[in-house]
Amino acid sequence: MQNPSPPERLFHLAEITVWDAQQPAVAYTPLAFAEEGFVHCSTAEQLPGTARRFYAGREMVLLTLDATTLPVVYENLEGGTMLFPHVYEPLPKTSILEVTRIQIDAEGHF
Repeated sequence: MQNPSPPERLFHLAEITVWDAQQPAVAYTPLAFAEEGFVHCSTAEQLPGTARRFYAGREMVLLTLDATTLPVVYENLEGGTMLFPHVYEPLPKTSILEVTRIQIDAEGHF
């Protein structure tokens, strides 16, 4: 059995103030990048869990990314079986397909 193809679209939840402060830069760099060295991303299936776990009750910017243009590494750094997409460089604005401001409720829905 073959591994499924990686998704063409990935998602990143960005802090509004950080996103706004980096306009009109050619790339987006989250604050955690300096410490962690990569950008946390999610697949469509992982996005609701990420929103619920880390951003419930907050307004965020949802970045829709063209994964085919990024050097994505799938890994699990916390143990368990789920692999998460990470990008070990700032996100070039040319890889960002859509920018949507969203409100995430207490259950992680938006």
